[in-house]
Amino acid sequence: MGISCYRIRIFLRKLDTKFPAAARKALRVLFSLIAPGSLLVRPMRYNTVCEKIPGQYVQGLKDLLSYIQGHIGKAGSMVEVGSYAGESTEIFATAFQTVYAVDPWAEFRMKHIEKKFDERAKRKPNIIKMKKFSADAASFFQDESLDFVYLDARHDYASVKNDIHHWLPKIKERCFIGGHDYNEGEKVGVIRAVDEMFGKPDKVFMDSSWVKQIG
Repeated sequence: MGISCYRIRIFLRKLDTKFPAAARKALRVLFSLIAPGSLLVRPMRYNTVCEKIPGQYVQGLKDLLSYIQGHIGKAGSMVEVGSYAGESTEIFATAFQTVYAVDPWAEFRMKHIEKKFDERAKRKPNIIKMKKFSADAASFFQDESLDFVYLDARHDYASVKNDIHHWLPKIKERCFIGGHDYNEGEKVGVIRAVDEMFGKPDKVFMDSSWVKQIG
């Protein structure tokens, strides 16, 4: 399991009484350097993420979906790359006829997260689970077959650019690509990759989701 930001803060407070000063300093430096997505810390959506307010996250995705529906009307099929525990997948499933949820759930700690996803997916029969890495999953789709692709897997520059490269041909003309964490914080790789590929997104929402219409 990932360690929530709240649990890290509690742990660090306990250092004051249980570890020598040198050890406390070293552990604090270690936690400050751990990047989201690593084996120790991956920020979970909703209640375990430090930098997001739950209402902002949900409302941001709803605004994103309203924006897309305002342009293309009734939405057909989409892919979410990086579904994790399925919170956003459930929201997407309220707006699209079919949601393909792509995630390898590959690390040993991901068994619990995958189980949470499976529980959510059972409630939405239009969610199709694809336990694959991004590039492998992309090969299963025909070009210009999808209304929307949402990228929320690895957030480093090279990974985001590779995801865009693999999924962009799969999107229909005048439909959309988007993703998460377009912000100036620790996810600057997202901004760099998106801006290099598209100039700028068409719109960025309150949860830091971005979107770009193709063609």
